[in-house]
Amino acid sequence: MHTAPDRPGLIVIDASLSVVASNSEALRILAFPDRPENIRSLDAWLTNKIRADLVERQSASRVVGEIRSAKRTYLCRSFPVQLKERKAADSKNGSASPDGLLIVMLERKKQ
Repeated sequence: MHTAPDRPGLIVIDASLSVVASNSEALRILAFPDRPENIRSLDAWLTNKIRADLVERQSASRVVGEIRSAKRTYLCRSFPVQLKERKAADSKNGSASPDGLLIVMLERKKQ
């Protein structure tokens, strides 16, 4: 019997470590054994989970190398990205300010 490969979990976080976007697989991985739809205030829960479990204690701008979810281990990789510079409408000097984001990918580690 052939099973479909596990899809990676993807999370986009901003400089304050708040979640900008995520896919359903990331929610499933981080919420296990609970189901994401059963978690109240999912956005706040996810932000707290990321700050507690995915961010290195020594450097808030780096994610851990791997996490465990039940019997599975997931590799954590991060990719910094910059949004195109935009002029802020309420900027006093009219200068553009880049917004930095971090894409975090959770991939199941092959045993």
